[in-house]
Amino acid sequence: MVQADFQFFDPKPRDFHGVKLLLQNYLDNKLWDLSGFVDLILEQTTVGTIVKSGDQDEEEEGDDDGGDDDEGLYAMTSALNLGRYARHRCIKELKRFLLEVCSDDSTKKKLKLLLEQQASDVGLLVLQRFVNCPYQLVPPLYDALFDEVSWATEDELSSLSFTFHLHAEQLVPPEVCCIRLSMIMLYSSSPV
Repeated sequence: MVQADFQFFDPKPRDFHGVKLLLQNYLDNKLWDLSGFVDLILEQTTVGTIVKSGDQDEEEEGDDDGGDDDEGLYAMTSALNLGRYARHRCIKELKRFLLEVCSDDSTKKKLKLLLEQQASDVGLLVLQRFVNCPYQLVPPLYDALFDEVSWATEDELSSLSFTFHLHAEQLVPPEVCCIRLSMIMLYSSSPV
């Protein structure tokens, strides 16, 4: 048995390359503005968590020698309001991708309505982790994310008050060798 310690941190600009590495297959290897997407995630200081190996402490985190702090990055989570960032190229490309991969016409029509007319009520929940990262980290990541969204809405950040949650998740069934992105729509009748 191998024991590992993990720590949770706020996203920082120096995490750029590690987060980009985590998200490189986010849209099934499609070429898109991934750098812009990572920038949006890292610029959002009130919501989001980075998981790193436990051998990095807060003092190392505070040292800024200009280098990247990507070593030991295992997972990340964040939430982005699709209406707030609608003008960004990465969000336009993400919306286009979601509509392209949606094969059911009825679902595609509903999705298009959410992504275009109701975008300010849609939160994209981003959770990505390396395959060898323990699944037991996922529930605390979600708890932290929803706490952060709740605190942000209390602080009058209305762009983080979502009615609809769009969650992109990679699922790996045991019988399938490749990782495939599947999109899951979660509807709720009240904001988070």
